[in-house]
Amino acid sequence: MKRLPVVLFFLLLVSCNGFQSLNRDYFNALVLKAENERDKDLLREALNIAGNNEAFLKRIAIASGRIPDFQVFRKVAGKSRGDKEIADLLAITSMFNGANFNKRNLVKILSSLPFTEKVAVALLNTKDKMAFNIVLNRNKLMKYKLSPAIAFNLWRAKPFVNEKILKEYYEKSPFETVYSLYRLKVKGIAKAKDLKDADLNTKFYAMWIVDNPEKLLDENIWQLKVAYLKATEDKNQAKELLNDKNPLVKETAISVFLKKGGNWKVLDLNSFTPSQIEIALPYIKDAKVVRKIFEKGGFYAYVSAPYLSKQDTPLVESSNIGWYKKLKFFENIEGKSFAIEKAISIFEKSGDKKALCYLIEKVEEGVLKKSKVITLVGDKQGKYLSILSDAGIVKGKSKKLPLSYYLGAIKKAEKLKTFTIETDRGKVKCKFFSKDAPLTCLNFFKLADRGFFDGIFFHRVIPGFVAQAGDPTGTGYGGPNYSIRCEYNAFSYNSAGIIGMALAGKDTGGSQFFITHIATPHLNYNYTVFAKVIDNFETLSRITRYTEIKHIK
Repeated sequence: MKRLPVVLFFLLLVSCNGFQSLNRDYFNALVLKAENERDKDLLREALNIAGNNEAFLKRIAIASGRIPDFQVFRKVAGKSRGDKEIADLLAITSMFNGANFNKRNLVKILSSLPFTEKVAVALLNTKDKMAFNIVLNRNKLMKYKLSPAIAFNLWRAKPFVNEKILKEYYEKSPFETVYSLYRLKVKGIAKAKDLKDADLNTKFYAMWIVDNPEKLLDENIWQLKVAYLKATEDKNQAKELLNDKNPLVKETAISVFLKKGGNWKVLDLNSFTPSQIEIALPYIKDAKVVRKIFEKGGFYAYVSAPYLSKQDTPLVESSNIGWYKKLKFFENIEGKSFAIEKAISIFEKSGDKKALCYLIEKVEEGVLKKSKVITLVGDKQGKYLSILSDAGIVKGKSKKLPLSYYLGAIKKAEKLKTFTIETDRGKVKCKFFSKDAPLTCLNFFKLADRGFFDGIFFHRVIPGFVAQAGDPTGTGYGGPNYSIRCEYNAFSYNSAGIIGMALAGKDTGGSQFFITHIATPHLNYNYTVFAKVIDNFETLSRITRYTEIKHIK
């Protein structure tokens, strides 16, 4: 009964002429509140209010996967009346990270919906034998109309896909089948001659499974050079690219060259950036050279500290590189047990976050128990929430807020249009997806507006994958000391420049974000997409580890 006034208020709005816009705003606020507070009862009330309103049902379809709530999901499917747009949203919703709907019940509902591309993909994603056969048989009945979408997503049904099926779909849709071949690590089917006119994303992933990857190379496209080096680990090609103008290509070349036995002494270390030096350091066995790098200071000291010798202990201890890297140094010279005990001592004395980040890393490696960290932190979990949630030790809780808060949040989010990330390598202009991820966008804007990102560096950059930043500790475990709810949506990681929230599991976001270098479809519906790059794409190819964010506005 406690929610009856809300229902009555909405029914009043529905019945009044001239209140359509107000009704929509309050409805969206109600659903947003239900999502953010993971309140199934509130979502079910919203469903009652929605009736057969198509726009409202679409909104609830997304919410049913975000919370998740299978009862609402099923009811929306029943109300959809064959609407393809609602069917598509339900299909996408079923793939949201954490939805985990009962497989048999899900297959039953999906197979009752109009057989669209997205429904076919969702059925494949269930990894159910019956669903897999439904997809293949219906596609056949439709004269293979959906073959491209199915070919691209066959990898989702890995237990049932064999070489015969892959060959069949490759003949029909060679470009699209490439990604499935890549994900399934199947070679011998894709031919370079078939893919000469393919798009960048297709050629990128074809490098790993095609017969002659060198035929897909393009000297003007850095992603393809990175893909070729990673896929072939061609030492000679890597040597030729050691001085490539693109820093991400150069870093990949250094990595492959050294991994395949190249001599580090041929490298011009004096011209290397800290991120390039970091790649080479594991192969440099000359203590004097490492010490010389450390003495350059800044990020050079930061990356080289773990590789110094025991006699350099006073040098490391007196430096200002922070405890995370100092502990990595002690781990290398004294062992993990010694470094763990030292980290515990440091944290007990000073509460140093970087010492805690080191301990969290050891938890993830399985050499330290979570219970030890919980005891160590004690009643100060809130202070270290971002770090603890990244390790899955604690989960953040959403506060119960009035409906007016969410109504205001939607209005504020509507005003967010674009933002620019200013780095020491250039600017990147981006567009918010504030309608589809309002709370995520607002959180990002508020952090940027108070200068949270200023001076933070990109701590994780994987050439040909993503560039990630937003951690003030620089370790990958830091954040703003709170977590936000995921707002999975219909956007996909279908190109370079898509911006998503970095997570360590559902609802562990905060301040860390990533920008894609290429299409990364396996990330779809697992990380909230909240923006995309719209200008200055060339800057993306210049961002490496330790690139500094000057300001975001």
